[in-house]
Amino acid sequence: MKKMLISFALLLVSPALASDLACGNAIKSQDVQLTLQKCSTIKFNPGIEAVVRMVKTLPAPATYAEAFQAYVKVAESGNLQAKTDLYSLYTYGIGTTPDQNTGLVHLKQAADAGFPEAQVRLGEHHNVGSTPDYDLQKAFALYQKAADQGNFYAMSKLARGYNYGFIGEAANPEKAKQLWIKIAEGNDPIAIYEAAEAAWRGNFNGTSGIAVAAPFYEKSANLGYGEAADRLATRYLVEGQTAKALFWYEKAASLGNPSGIASVAYLISDSDAKVKKDLPRAFKLYQELALEGDRDSQFSLAEFYEKGKGTGKDLKQALFWYKKAADQGSEEAQDALKRLQ
Repeated sequence: MKKMLISFALLLVSPALASDLACGNAIKSQDVQLTLQKCSTIKFNPGIEAVVRMVKTLPAPATYAEAFQAYVKVAESGNLQAKTDLYSLYTYGIGTTPDQNTGLVHLKQAADAGFPEAQVRLGEHHNVGSTPDYDLQKAFALYQKAADQGNFYAMSKLARGYNYGFIGEAANPEKAKQLWIKIAEGNDPIAIYEAAEAAWRGNFNGTSGIAVAAPFYEKSANLGYGEAADRLATRYLVEGQTAKALFWYEKAASLGNPSGIASVAYLISDSDAKVKKDLPRAFKLYQELALEGDRDSQFSLAEFYEKGKGTGKDLKQALFWYKKAADQGSEEAQDALKRLQ
C-alpha cells in the first residue's frame, strides 16, 4: 500500500516542514490580518515565524511592505532576532523585493554577535553545495558555536556530519553517538526528530529500524512536531502495521500536518486498509485540504463526488475539482476531465 503524497502550498521551507496550508495561502495573499489569523500558532518553522513577527510590528491594517520597513528599523536598532528574520524575508521577497545578499548581511551580523539561531542559519547557507558561499569548514565552525551555547538543532547538524564526514571534519561515529544521545535527552522536537532518523538508520548503536527509533519519534511528536508523528506513521505503514500507522497519522493530523490529514483520509477510505472505514469523515478531510489548494486532495475530492463516496454523487462538483487539480498539473485529473467531458 502506498502512502498518499500531497503537495504543499507554502512559500517557505525550513527544517520543520510547514504544517498549515492555510498559513501558506495567507502569506501568498500578503494579507496582514489573515496572516495573523492563520499563522500565529505555527511552530517549528523559522520562515513563517519571521513573517509573523514582521507583521506584528505594526497594527493592522498595515501592508506587508509597511510592516517590512518597520521591521528593518527593529533590526537596525540591534535586535538580533529581527536581523536573523530579515534573511528569510529578503530571500523570499516577503514585503520587499527578493535580495538574499542583503539578507545575508543582516544574518552575518546576528551570527557574529553570537545569536545561535543566526549561526545555524548561516551554517546551513554555507552547507548548500549549489551556492557560491559553499564552505564546509565555515559551516562546521558556525554549528559548533551554536552547539556550544546549547542549541540542539546545531548539535544535530554536527552529529550528522560526524556520522558521514561531510561538514569538513572526518567521520567520527563515537562523537556522533554521544551528540545524538545528548539531543535525545533534550527538549528540542526538531533535533529529537533528527535523532529519531539517525536511530532508524542505525547511527546510535548499529541497530537500525523502527523499534529503536520509535521512542524518539514519539517524544518529538508529543512535543508538538507533526512531521515526527507523520514519519513514524509512515514507518509503521511500510512495515504493514496499519493500526499503529493510523494512530500516529491521527496524531499528525491533530497537530495540523497536511500529510497526516491526507493519510488519515486515505486509510479510512481505502478498501484494502485494515482499519475501520469512515467515508463521510474522509470526504470532509479531503475537502479541508482541497479548499486550501492541495492538488492531490482536490483530485481525491473529485473522485468522491464522482463516485458518491461519503457524499452524494455530484458530477458538476467532480468536474470542478478535477479541473482545480488539473490546473495544478495533475495528469490523473487531466485524464479524468477527458473521460468525463
